[in-house]
Amino acid sequence: MADYTPFTNFYIPRLKANEEGLTQLKLSQRGIDDEAAESLTVALKTNTNIQRIILEEPLVGDKALDSFCRLFRENATVEVFELSGDNCVSDAGVRELTNCLLVNGSLTNVLVGSQSASREALDELQLICSWNREPPALKDVLVSLSRRIEGNNPSCRVNLSEVLPSGAHFPYTLQSARLLSGLLKTDTAVTELDLSHNFQGDEAADILTRALADHPVLELRMNGNQITDRGAQAMAHNLVRNTTLTTLSLHDNVIGDAGADAFIELAKVNPTISHIVVERNNITQNKKHEVIFALLLNAQPLKLKRLYQDLCLNNSTIQTLILDGDSQGCGGEPSNRATVSSAKRLNDISCRVLKSCLEFNTSVRTVRLLNNRIGNDGASLLAELLLRNQTITCLDLQGNLIGSNGVSSFVAVLKMNRSCTMLNLSKQTPQLSDSDLSELKLLLDLNAEPMCLKSLVPLLHKNDPSVTVVDLTASDATSNPSQLTCTIIASALASNTHITELNLSYNPQLVGRGLDSILSVLTTSPCPPIQTLNLSHMSLSNSEATTLLTELLSKSTTLTNLDLSGNSISDIEPWIELLLEKNNTLTAVNLSNSTVELDETLLAELNVILALNKQPKEFKKMALQVYSNNPSLHEVKLQPNELCRYSQISPDEPVRLLCDALVRNHTVTRIDMSNNYLGNPSAVAVAEMLSKNNTIHTIDLSSNNITDEGFLHIAESLIKNATLKCLVIDGNPVQDRTTRRRLNLGTCHNATLAIETYCVAASCSDSSMVEREVEAAIINDALSDYHSSSSIRKTMKQLQLPLYSYTAET
Repeated sequence: MADYTPFTNFYIPRLKANEEGLTQLKLSQRGIDDEAAESLTVALKTNTNIQRIILEEPLVGDKALDSFCRLFRENATVEVFELSGDNCVSDAGVRELTNCLLVNGSLTNVLVGSQSASREALDELQLICSWNREPPALKDVLVSLSRRIEGNNPSCRVNLSEVLPSGAHFPYTLQSARLLSGLLKTDTAVTELDLSHNFQGDEAADILTRALADHPVLELRMNGNQITDRGAQAMAHNLVRNTTLTTLSLHDNVIGDAGADAFIELAKVNPTISHIVVERNNITQNKKHEVIFALLLNAQPLKLKRLYQDLCLNNSTIQTLILDGDSQGCGGEPSNRATVSSAKRLNDISCRVLKSCLEFNTSVRTVRLLNNRIGNDGASLLAELLLRNQTITCLDLQGNLIGSNGVSSFVAVLKMNRSCTMLNLSKQTPQLSDSDLSELKLLLDLNAEPMCLKSLVPLLHKNDPSVTVVDLTASDATSNPSQLTCTIIASALASNTHITELNLSYNPQLVGRGLDSILSVLTTSPCPPIQTLNLSHMSLSNSEATTLLTELLSKSTTLTNLDLSGNSISDIEPWIELLLEKNNTLTAVNLSNSTVELDETLLAELNVILALNKQPKEFKKMALQVYSNNPSLHEVKLQPNELCRYSQISPDEPVRLLCDALVRNHTVTRIDMSNNYLGNPSAVAVAEMLSKNNTIHTIDLSSNNITDEGFLHIAESLIKNATLKCLVIDGNPVQDRTTRRRLNLGTCHNATLAIETYCVAASCSDSSMVEREVEAAIINDALSDYHSSSSIRKTMKQLQLPLYSYTAET
């Protein structure tokens, strides 16, 4: 057995004393047995100066090497360890030293000569030794990954990101990249890899991403690594086959548009990448948007990705787009439908893609997106789509995640959209309430109605005072309102207080339920203040018109004008009874162009009653008694100024109406209209009445404003009148005595026929004796053909009395 005492006596004390100048332990051609190796390592445990241990042909075995391994697990000073020559170290000893290096951070050069160890074991030792030449952070990562490979541990995150001070050199070399990529090729547990601010340049990026070509990594960050277009292109090429990567972050590099184009192409062929961060590079803004949109499209179901180009190109064969979340495919679908079946459901981002490809499309009419994951943000994007696209008529979003905010987005846009008539938001999570959907439903209904309703109905609901007319006249086939139109209008009118005119003319299709809904509102208190209702050319039958009028005339308190022209009305007698009994407001009814000829007498009677409705209720009541021949009514006496009170402008119109009623009256015999400021038009009305009435025998027109012209009309009418015996005209500005003479002649004739008295008023109460004599001559002349001289003398004696009237007895 070799004697190692001299060796021990020489080195051991110096090592234990930690001799300052002793930095290298070199033993050439000195065999060291296991005991000597143990003594040597014990002495080195506390030594902090030895950096190199070189044992040339020491002939050591596994046990001696194990002593050095225990030393190296604790020693952080030794950098070089050489066991040259032909030793007896086996694979087990080499692997033990290799494992020792996993925890030792100082040994950067290790040489083990052995004919017993395999090449594989020795190569692994050198690989692990090279890790100690890398920065500690990378060494820790490499060790961790190696242990995970052996232990088959679950997924992990590798973070080598370190923001370097300005001007600092990148700590990792290409060799570092190769070492890491070598482990990444075999480690399948890393899901997040952050290599930012450390691996400089395009070549390092190429090396690392080549290792990830088939790696199940999910996120890769290489921010701030000075990667250019060349490196970006290499990365995009290397990641084409990767089927798991979703996020690639490359901000703060020097990539330009060429590199961005590479990533756009990558997104087209790699179905998993959904996020590429390229902020703070040399990429133009437009190109950034192209990258972003390529990624948005890449995250969509495969069918949508395939259809995207056709939809953008406005393929006319695609009219229905079905992208249901639970669709079972497109089997059996018509050729003009595009469908998708995918476990990946559409989300809010999908709606951005749909908006892009459909906003200028003019072929797709129906879009069905049932049972997806579309929320309020997606609803907002689809609403923006409807703002641009005026072709889509049906959008089915049943079974999504849209809330009240999403509904509000659709409501805002549908106020401007004219095409969409069906928007299904049923079965949302959570369920939308009826109040959420009420305004939306109204706007969708309006899109199926004439365009004028689109802006009108919201104003009606708001009770806008500037809107006083609703005109739904059908001008062409495209503007014909439907039954639903009336329901919508009726709902809007229910609480409106400003609409005064409603025009539904030329809309026969509304007769029935639609018109009934309008009528219901107009006859329900409180009702809108409709004054004018136009129902002309509605193809109303006589019974329909009568039913409608029965409701209107008995319940409406504001209607004044009703246009029923161009309808099939034949009998208006029931209307007259309604007007007489129940209505005081209707003043005009247009029945022109009726398909059936109407009775002229009934029309005239109707017009009289309508005209009476323009007058105050008291006057109408009195006039209607006259009109209806009330048997108890014999005298009509108007109080002074009463007619002026009825008509603030002029009393002539009430007189005309009263005279029209008197034409058909057979009971009234006396009329007193004195002191009412009547003018010549009133006299003309009285004259026309007298030419047709043969009941009245006394009329008092005193103290009015009737001139000779007016009374001459009355005188002419007396030619046809056989009953008027007394006409009082004093207090009127009558100047021509011929007028009084003609009146005397008429009344005198009637008095003679009746064998009673007659009376003609003098022109004024303070007539002189000469004027009275002249008046007597007029009377004498009038009576000359009918009375004896004794009766004339009796009348002449009365001239001395202060009276205004003269009486002759037969």
